[in-house]
Amino acid sequence: MTNSKPNDDVGEDNPPANLASAIRARFAPLGGVDLEIPPREPMRDPPDFECDDRSMLNESRSN
Repeated sequence: MTNSKPNDDVGEDNPPANLASAIRARFAPLGGVDLEIPPREPMRDPPDFECDDRSMLNESRSN
């Protein structure tokens, strides 16, 4: 059994500057991926946080 650093498996003399560079170096030989971007949809209406029911408001305060 030999004492090896984790970077010995990748074959690099200098470790990458950051995690993104390390991941890119690891997967670059496999090539890229073309992803289909889904079409945009209209924005939804914002939620309504108004409370018109006073009994519901009182119940939430008592808990």
